[in-house]
Amino acid sequence: MFEKNIVSIDLGSENIKIVIGSAKGENIKISEIAMIETPSNAYLNGKINDLDQLRSAIRKQLDIMGVKKRWKAVLTLDSADVITREVELPYSKDINLSSIVRFELEDSLPIMLDEYIIESKILETFDEGPVKKYRVLAALMPKEMADHFYKLVTGLNLEPYVLDINSNVMSKVISAAYTVGEWKLEDFGTIAVVDFGSMSTNVMVFDKKVMKLNKLIDGGTAQVLESISNTFGLDFDGARQKMIDDVHLDDSESEEVSANLLSDVAKEGLEKTCDQIQMVLKYYMSRESNKEFDGLIIYGGGAKLQGIDKYMENYFKIPLINVDINEHVNVTKKGLKIDSKIYTNALGALLGR
Repeated sequence: MFEKNIVSIDLGSENIKIVIGSAKGENIKISEIAMIETPSNAYLNGKINDLDQLRSAIRKQLDIMGVKKRWKAVLTLDSADVITREVELPYSKDINLSSIVRFELEDSLPIMLDEYIIESKILETFDEGPVKKYRVLAALMPKEMADHFYKLVTGLNLEPYVLDINSNVMSKVISAAYTVGEWKLEDFGTIAVVDFGSMSTNVMVFDKKVMKLNKLIDGGTAQVLESISNTFGLDFDGARQKMIDDVHLDDSESEEVSANLLSDVAKEGLEKTCDQIQMVLKYYMSRESNKEFDGLIIYGGGAKLQGIDKYMENYFKIPLINVDINEHVNVTKKGLKIDSKIYTNALGALLGR
């Protein structure tokens, strides 16, 4: 049975995506969606700098969407201050995961663990010679940061339900049986997944639907905006509009000098981020010498740049695959359309709730 009236909020440095809906298994039911601009300097890369301003902007949109008090809220985000670590543990049917993970982290992280909330989950069970082991992913969020998000949600008159991170959300999306054309996602081996944001980009690697690597890097569409702004003497809003309307990264058919110049400028900004993505992928390949990437998935705000699919496919020499989440989304409001590339995190955060 579908849970009713869950508010899923995907916090970003440039935009906030809000979805009202529920999920059962891999199927998602949606009644409302919205995207609003993040108030200037109110929130940046996981840090709330102006709680009142951020809360006011979100509450205004929730009122428009008809969200009532005490509805459950799921919040998902990315932050460089959230630490993720993999831990290998001996297999045991009666494993006390939280205590053992904490013990392992005490020796490997130069931080005060009492200042962090620690969540962990088993990624896979594997054999290392005659020994059976768990591979566990641990996520550590500063308690002060978690407290700020709690105050945000309660200040919105919502019931705090789940605080998630985008890489874990994508794990749930990948784990669901979504299709890629005539193929099932599980038919692919190793997949590179790129969540292209404004100020940061999340790079993930999955093998047979199990997350093997997750790295949050600096850079995203903001670097493209900076290149356009500096070259054409435009303010931020003007550069953003030009990026949306006029940039086309696959400019092979264009003969206009101005269009090619804009494209070259945009690529100059984009390459800084792509170089970092490439470093992460090469690092994974250095650990797994017999692995090759079978597909590339891109989503997030940067995935809306015209021609970026072809550009990144050529850049990384990895075939692009499009995961069709919408075929599992039931929209209950007539005329409502969802761009799954933009709303991937907000939609995926509903899975398993």
